Amino acid sequence: MNITNIIKKNGFYLSEEIISVSDLKKLKSFIHDKIIEFPNKNFRLYKDNFKNSIIEETEFEKKINNLINKVLNENNITNFDKPNYKVIRIVSGKKQKKQANLYHFDAHLITILIPIIIPNNKNNLNGDLVLFPNLRKLHKNIYLNILQKIFFQNFIIRHLLSTKYFKKLFKFKILKIKPGNLYMFFGFNSLHGNLEIEETSTRATLLIHAYDVFENSKLVKINRNKSIKKEIKNIKV
Repeated sequence: MNITNIIKKNGFYLSEEIISVSDLKKLKSFIHDKIIEFPNKNFRLYKDNFKNSIIEETEFEKKINNLINKVLNENNITNFDKPNYKVIRIVSGKKQKKQANLYHFDAHLITILIPIIIPNNKNNLNGDLVLFPNLRKLHKNIYLNILQKIFFQNFIIRHLLSTKYFKKLFKFKILKIKPGNLYMFFGFNSLHGNLEIEETSTRATLLIHAYDVFENSKLVKINRNKSIKKEIKNIKV
């Protein structure tokens, strides 16, 4: 099975087998503990917060890395041994609206999304994943990357992309993500974001990014470290 071909055809790859029942139980337990520890409504957690969790367990990492390496090999990317960039994202409460429709490109080629806690509201406000698959090609031109981000990630374009007309124009996909599943797509190539959730609900996901396209860019590292410091400050408030 060539996963790259599946992603290019469908926009994403779905696995119902990689995340076990035990894995999901441990992830949910970890999330519940963090929500109690950091009672903010919206926050992100990074590697320093993953100690003694399943996210750093050898077997769990091995499963994820085997999948990533398979896709990298399919794309003729070999001898890549840099660590993955992992983020826990938790969204809930009245301020969750600010977290919706924030369509963006990632700096990493591969994005893996593992849903942990996902609402199941009858009004469909469940934070569904929205993909605009393979909207740009893989490249290593940092200046072109900046221009693309300025164009697609500004307030006006994001607002337009939240409308039905522009979603159809850019051939969007809406994925009703489910805990226990694993979703992989090319985050660098595909514009993506999530829809709104009901303010009484909570949405928690584990994001794993692999193959940093601009790993040697000081500008990207500065911007990423700035975001991490902002989130660390947020959970301590």
